[in-house]
Amino acid sequence: MLYGGYTGGIIDGRTNRARRDEHLLDFDANLLQIGALVRQPIPQIDATATVAGRYGFPGLILRLATNLVSLSYWDYQFRLDGGTARDGWTVFAFGANDELDTVAPTADPNDPNPPLAPSLILTFHRLDLRLHRTYDNLTTTYRAVFGYDKTYSMAPTSACSSPSRPFV
Repeated sequence: MLYGGYTGGIIDGRTNRARRDEHLLDFDANLLQIGALVRQPIPQIDATATVAGRYGFPGLILRLATNLVSLSYWDYQFRLDGGTARDGWTVFAFGANDELDTVAPTADPNDPNPPLAPSLILTFHRLDLRLHRTYDNLTTTYRAVFGYDKTYSMAPTSACSSPSRPFV
């Protein structure tokens, strides 16, 4: 596929549908983040659910070096696959939030432990709905994607900040 006119990278990939018989539990905890992934069949609706989330707290490590900055992030993914390999559907929702906090503009310059305020917040959410059908050797996919993006920046100029805007 050819993409042009973008200033950043684009990743175009396809994921496999979850197997109906697959159970999966995966948990992760380390110095910077905690996370989990769970996959579970739901026989009542003939589907498989996959849920994952992560919360990062590198600000705790940064606090050992300085009290002038903090960083945190979280993200989530939810996927529900139903139907058969020939005729099926997928509901996929995912999103993330990254936040950088620096010394608040109203902080007293002589305060040894100044309050922090958000300097940069990047947030997005997506909902991806798919329906696929196979007719003999022809596979068709119908897809609708909805999203929401928000960028907040306390940059000296407004060139880096943009208002919240949904897109389709």
